Amino acid sequence: MMTTLQTQPRPTEVKGKRLEPRRFRPRLSFGFQQDLLALAQDLEGRSLEDRVSRIRSSIDTAETHRSILRERGVPPDSLGPTMVFLASLRVLRDLTLQGWIAGADCDGIFILPPSITSKGADPSEVKKSLRNSFQFVLADQLLTPSVEAFVRRMEARGIAAVFADGPELASRLERAKRDGNANQVMRPVLELVDVNARDRVTGLRLQEIWRYARLQWSIPYQQTPGRNLRYLIRDELGPNRPIIGIAGLGNAVLGLSQRDTALGWSVSALTKRLDNSTPTDQRDLARHLVAFARAEVKRVYSRDLEWAELPTTKRIQYLEQVEAASDDARKVALAEAGDERTTEYKMIRRAHNLVQSGKADEVDWVEIAETHLYRRKRAAHLADTLRAINAFERGRIEHEPLALRALLATEEGRRAVEIVFRRIKQQAIAENIMEITTCGAVAPYQKVLGGKLVAMLMASPQIVADFGKRYRGRVSLIASGMAGRAIVRTPALSLLTTSSLYAFGSAQYNRIRIPGDIGTEEAPGDIRYRRVGKTDSYGTVQFASDTTASLAAAARLANNKRRLVNHLFGEGMSPKLRSLRLGFEALGLSPDEYLKHHSPRLLYTVPLVSNTDDIMLGLSRTPRYVLPPSGGSSTTDAIAKFWFERWCKPRLDRPETINRVRTVRRDDHLLSRVVSDFRLSDYSTSEDSGDTDETVSSDSKRFFNSDESISFVEKLYRHSNSFADRLSDEELDWIHVDLGLDDFILDAVDDGRQIIITGNPGDGKTFIIQRLRAVLRRKGAMVLTDANTFTDAEIIAAWRTCEEKRLPFVLAINEWPLFELQRTARQEGFTPVEEAIRQVKEAIYYGEAPDPEKGRVIVVDLNLRNVLAMPVTTTAIRRLTSDRFIDGLDDLDPAKANIEMLRHERVQNRLATLLEQVSRRGHHTTMRQLMGYVAYVITGGRDTIHRLSERTSTEFVYANLAFDGGEGPLFGHVRKAFDPARITHPRYDEELWRGTTRPEDWINPSDVPAAPAASRESLRKHFFEVAKRRFFFEHEAGHELLEVLPYDENEFDRLLHGGTQGDAQIVRRMVLAINRFFEPDAMDDDTQLTLWQSHRYDVQAPAAFVALHREPSDNMIVEGPSLAPWVRKWLRPELRRVTQFALAVLSPRGQQPRLLVDRDLFLTLQSAAAGLGRSTWSRSVARKITRLVDEVHRLQQTRKAMVDLQIRNVDTNQMVQVRIHRDPARYEL
Repeated sequence: MMTTLQTQPRPTEVKGKRLEPRRFRPRLSFGFQQDLLALAQDLEGRSLEDRVSRIRSSIDTAETHRSILRERGVPPDSLGPTMVFLASLRVLRDLTLQGWIAGADCDGIFILPPSITSKGADPSEVKKSLRNSFQFVLADQLLTPSVEAFVRRMEARGIAAVFADGPELASRLERAKRDGNANQVMRPVLELVDVNARDRVTGLRLQEIWRYARLQWSIPYQQTPGRNLRYLIRDELGPNRPIIGIAGLGNAVLGLSQRDTALGWSVSALTKRLDNSTPTDQRDLARHLVAFARAEVKRVYSRDLEWAELPTTKRIQYLEQVEAASDDARKVALAEAGDERTTEYKMIRRAHNLVQSGKADEVDWVEIAETHLYRRKRAAHLADTLRAINAFERGRIEHEPLALRALLATEEGRRAVEIVFRRIKQQAIAENIMEITTCGAVAPYQKVLGGKLVAMLMASPQIVADFGKRYRGRVSLIASGMAGRAIVRTPALSLLTTSSLYAFGSAQYNRIRIPGDIGTEEAPGDIRYRRVGKTDSYGTVQFASDTTASLAAAARLANNKRRLVNHLFGEGMSPKLRSLRLGFEALGLSPDEYLKHHSPRLLYTVPLVSNTDDIMLGLSRTPRYVLPPSGGSSTTDAIAKFWFERWCKPRLDRPETINRVRTVRRDDHLLSRVVSDFRLSDYSTSEDSGDTDETVSSDSKRFFNSDESISFVEKLYRHSNSFADRLSDEELDWIHVDLGLDDFILDAVDDGRQIIITGNPGDGKTFIIQRLRAVLRRKGAMVLTDANTFTDAEIIAAWRTCEEKRLPFVLAINEWPLFELQRTARQEGFTPVEEAIRQVKEAIYYGEAPDPEKGRVIVVDLNLRNVLAMPVTTTAIRRLTSDRFIDGLDDLDPAKANIEMLRHERVQNRLATLLEQVSRRGHHTTMRQLMGYVAYVITGGRDTIHRLSERTSTEFVYANLAFDGGEGPLFGHVRKAFDPARITHPRYDEELWRGTTRPEDWINPSDVPAAPAASRESLRKHFFEVAKRRFFFEHEAGHELLEVLPYDENEFDRLLHGGTQGDAQIVRRMVLAINRFFEPDAMDDDTQLTLWQSHRYDVQAPAAFVALHREPSDNMIVEGPSLAPWVRKWLRPELRRVTQFALAVLSPRGQQPRLLVDRDLFLTLQSAAAGLGRSTWSRSVARKITRLVDEVHRLQQTRKAMVDLQIRNVDTNQMVQVRIHRDPARYEL
């Protein structure tokens, strides 16, 4: 159904424009692709609550399906399609809760992302909308059982006491406002959160208090690895020292281009600095870059690298090879480890733990450096650094003042500078920079701009001192792993960085300034929050925990179960972000489109020193602090007082401020109330994600293969080389197709006949006799079920005994052994074998009928039987789709759906018609092959476990199995004869492509193929093929595909089955076609066959022909094949296989040369009649035609005194005509 883009507002609609729709095409199996498309169509026009409810219902259904498959023994690794579907649904749910709108059109599923903009929008409403977009993730976090338990425990232990109550704070603020001095009513202090530190009033751990306060934030809390400093800002003069706010410092983000430019770490920043530098400064800066790069080479451990004797260019090439080899080796180790941790992981994790516990001297750093992870990092680091040094040396920037600027004009030079800047930036971030990751006030201090107080206190010398104290002397794990020895950083906090949650309206960092003379009489400057840019931030907080887990599981499945994210230092920044990126890539979705917050953030830097530029570039290692480091807590007090005068006091002058503070009650902000509200909201989820990593677990489980009944059908394909000798009598009855032969054989036995059942292997000889054996023996017949188990002499002896005693005799023997039996029979003078062979040879005849059968022998040649006739195939289908095979089937097994579809009359008839196309092309098919084919269409030749594992793909859709995957002659013949996917239909192709066919025209209107145009581009062709094949079987107009087969194909069928006997028009058409076979420009009205002759010396068809005679078409007739009387006795008319007719030449001499015209020969002659070239004609067809002409030529008796001889080369189309005189002998051109 065609749909249009919907732009209906969500309940918390932002007054701003929306971004362009994105295509949402996860890499799903066919069934799940259809389910997701149907869901997207169903979501359109619904409320947010309804949309979320329906997506969650789909998640519950998929989870139930996954649980059922696990319980039924499907291996964990085979649940990949379900896991990818679940991950896709969870991503869609999270995006919907953030305001994205999903829908579907003729090109598939789309999603409209929300756009947060300041133009024409109320900033407060936009901020509210942004906060709301994180509500569902916050709910997910707070409703986690462990978090709920933490909240209950903290509140039971009295954490409310450490938060201020609005009325109490309001009364203190009124006093401060009245007195004009806050010194006696409020005194903010910084309290560093140590692991074991406790609150002296409640006895609670400070880190637990900090965590509780952080959980009150509007965006979820995520712990970050690496360095962390956390602070409680306490009000020393309030009851129980209440919390004003909290702050946290962590590792700065590495890749922020606008920030990097502001700090001098970009080519553009360097160019600007050079513009304002003297030649001496320029040379000093250039020498610093070179020296830093060379120091980097010396710092990296390289004793295990065999590069010392290599020239520079070869060194880089060698290092790149080492990098690639180490990366490959690590991936192999991760794959082999599976769910277990690698030895390398344990080694690096142990080193980390030892460093954290102050036991770095126990680490073997060389061992760490030589791990695959660090060997790869070292090789890449050295290769890049050497490349930069080479560029510097070629540019001679150490010696020529202006050379650095010239180098920056080249791509090589810019790349070299960027490489060194990355190294400089890594050092600065490790020693001189921290990111403000948390900064804000709690209720009720928010009402008096407490957030600005917390931000200002982050510049206190106390922070600098705490940073130095905690990390001074600390060994750096990554640097030590790179160096192969312990590396100790020199911490000197000089700069803070941060970003705002909002990019518009008033932000707590705006206009913050701390005068430099606040702690000293001298004033070297001031400290400000400097805005340096704006960025679309990437993050992970917008996805719920079950989504994150599902994406991680999908990533592992897509990467051969390797743990590519191991949360190891040195593996890469932000493990969670990398894990989500890998997950989105596994789904086939662009990570950048979904990991963006879609809320631009403002970037800030906070220089704490006056020589920031030199510190950031490593030109100086000695910070010149704006606020004296010795100031300590006294400077903190001074900052707090400045805050009160600059920010708090003016706010208190507003009449509504204190009233707003007074209305804030402490108990209203307890997290238990928030949890309760969330539990009753639409953000609550009852989904049980289960063990989302189960699919990659190696836990042993109970496995089973197939129910016994369907296993029987599976074996019909797997063991299609033999049936009867493997099946019980009951099983033989299950698949028996009554073709009227049983009664004939029993009647013949009653008449004492010698019944020879022959044919090709697999025709069903043994099957027939095996079923009737008991009855035949009761009737006194001697039964030889399988001639292959007897010698020729034994067979002749048994047959002779029955001949002499006039006993009924039944023999099952393949055609070739029957002909071989003739040799022994002749030696022994046993003539019934000769009669049996005659009946085989003369079973089909043209013209005069053969003699009737002689003696008591009658041959049943099953090779003459068309087992692909519609009555046979439909019966075979009904046999294999009976209740006995479906009753024990799992409802989820695709075989059950296939059986139910094959039971429908339309599908049965279409499948029978398909197989009839094979028969019409002259291909012989055995009953064994037919049963194997139908069994494969039902089961795919695999067991239940495998089918359940792939139930949502197209692998086991019956319409696909009819053409793809099966092995054996019949499968090849089917694909060659007719595949709907290869037939173009002028009307329905477009409708199928766009999914606009009428549902009521399908067998199941609720199960119509999804539009291939709406799927991923890489899958569209495959999905269209599936839809086209299903169309043939299930759509009301599917039969029309047969009508658009090539005209010549259908024409042959009409001639063959419409009767050809004595049709003069057909004769003339055939004569013209044969003439044009030799002579493309033969006249249309030519009614005589030109007898082109040739000489050949091998089996190949000749190129040169001569023509001396012509045969009138009036001497020719067309004959259809006839069956000998003994064949007509047992072979029903509807089962007769007619694959050719004959063009016969009448002769008074009694001989009748015949050209047997099968489909290939007919189509070749039609091509010749149309004047098409010889390149596509088979040599066997050419030989048949030339043989006919040779035979007709031999019948010519007239001898003329003068004849015209034509000579023609059919390859070059050259022709010469020669007149020959016999007396006197001469010729003329």
